[in-house]
Amino acid sequence: NLAVSILNAAVVRMERDEDPGDASRAAVAACDRALAIHPDLPAALLARGLARANQATWDQDHGRDAAELARAAEADFDRCLAIDPGSRDARRERGRLNANRGDHLADGKQDPTAAYRAALADFESGLQRRPGDAGLLSCRTRARRSLGRARADEGGVEIRAGRYPEARAPYEEAIELLEPAESDRDRGPLGIAHYDLACILAL
Repeated sequence: NLAVSILNAAVVRMERDEDPGDASRAAVAACDRALAIHPDLPAALLARGLARANQATWDQDHGRDAAELARAAEADFDRCLAIDPGSRDARRERGRLNANRGDHLADGKQDPTAAYRAALADFESGLQRRPGDAGLLSCRTRARRSLGRARADEGGVEIRAGRYPEARAPYEEAIELLEPAESDRDRGPLGIAHYDLACILAL
């Protein structure tokens, strides 16, 4: 039908090797046309959410505020999942959007833990429906590592402030998250978390 034809054209436009910002904006416009014909077409909501998420990343990389675009992308993924709760792609892309949001917050020295938790929850939920999915497993590993490192950083802040009891919970969670995600437990955030937690427990 016409809505599907418009959607297919939007996907082709996003996959072409051209300016990602222009391609994403054109894809959003095409998806808008498809949704005007069929407002509850999950594939169009997914494609528009992905296009908006790509545009948000492009804008962020070029120093522009992309918060509104990211919220719009998340709303598309939310609506897609409300219509099709089994959509692995919508759940994965919503998780990736939150993981990227966490990275952006961390780069700006803001607290990324809520964004990373939301991402991890989506990847875990997706894996409950599709155990062994390689893409979701990779995304979950990245989210566990990012959240674990953020929690290890929180523990370090508490240690440096002399608040040793308060450092215990973030370090314990960091170790739980990082153990399956880090290959070397003696270095980096995982090694520091192990060492500092051992010192706290010895007090």
